[in-house]
Amino acid sequence: GGTYPTDTSSYSKCEPCEIGHFSGGELDKCEECKADENKYTPAPGFTECLTCGGHVQNNECSACPEGQGMIGGSCADCPEGKYSKSGACVDCAKGSYSNAVK
Repeated sequence: GGTYPTDTSSYSKCEPCEIGHFSGGELDKCEECKADENKYTPAPGFTECLTCGGHVQNNECSACPEGQGMIGGSCADCPEGKYSKSGACVDCAKGSYSNAVK
């Protein structure tokens, strides 16, 4: 599982599904995990999507909802000048800003 045939004329070779996709092994292609349903795969070759308890961004699961990060041991809105990335509030890159809390 987690692979799909690349040569459908002979089905002699299988390749792993890329990150964000899965195959139960009975398909001739990989299916995409739906991030809007909190589904993801963090690495190639998965047989099913994982379910994230927070939110999915770039095929990574964050423990906190979108726009929040771990502050003082619990999820809280990111302050101005920071944004949510993989469950943490991180500084905006030089030349960019965030004036919205959350």
